[in-house]
Amino acid sequence: MRNYIKKSFIIKESNLDCYNKLSYFELMKMLEEVAGLHSASMGMSMSDLKNKDNGSWVISKIKIDFAGEFPVSGEKLQVFSYPTKPTLIKNERNFVLNVNGKPFANVCSVWCIIDIDTRKSILTTKLNSLPKNFKFHKNELSDMKFLSVDKSILQNTEAVLYEKQVELSDLDINNHLNNCVYTKIVVDALGKEFFDNVNVKSYEVHFLKEVLLKEKIEVSIKNIENRYFVIGKVENENVFVAIVETL
Repeated sequence: MRNYIKKSFIIKESNLDCYNKLSYFELMKMLEEVAGLHSASMGMSMSDLKNKDNGSWVISKIKIDFAGEFPVSGEKLQVFSYPTKPTLIKNERNFVLNVNGKPFANVCSVWCIIDIDTRKSILTTKLNSLPKNFKFHKNELSDMKFLSVDKSILQNTEAVLYEKQVELSDLDINNHLNNCVYTKIVVDALGKEFFDNVNVKSYEVHFLKEVLLKEKIEVSIKNIENRYFVIGKVENENVFVAIVETL
């Protein structure tokens, strides 16, 4: 059982956005796939967690620091990923991404395992699915930090710029809004004019509350210098905040 995974993707035309580059949504799907494959090899797939702990993976936040150009059709995206040693509740998985051998991005994601019935976190010390005597990989991205979100930003009263009702195709195995779909919402809320005129330095999402079928997300945006806070609410309750930092 390896404490890391390496996987390569050849970028296809179906992975591209309107700029003929790998889309943010497709990138998130690839990260999700890699994490799922490695978790399964460790005996911690979704089905393993359900059978052994009545549990399920839930993401709490993710950050991507970009270091190179987005890949285009025909290029190879190389993904190196590993989980770090978990704390009592938090599980962290990192990714180092290269395109044709050149640095593209570093990714840090934070997860917890919840009880399927109570929706409360399960302590890692209580998990039956956690591999015994597993030697976790050294954290190579220890300098990578999430941005803090001030309460005043979450109390944002900016006008609603975008709305999204959650449909059946948006749900994942947990029967809530799939984490990759949040990225589609962020991209659509910011809009083409935004991406026509900026270079993105980093992108992160803080998942604050589960979003369920037929719930309507209202999105507003607050800009502070080179940071754009994309805030999603359901019935006036914060469900996510994304931070897009530009160069």
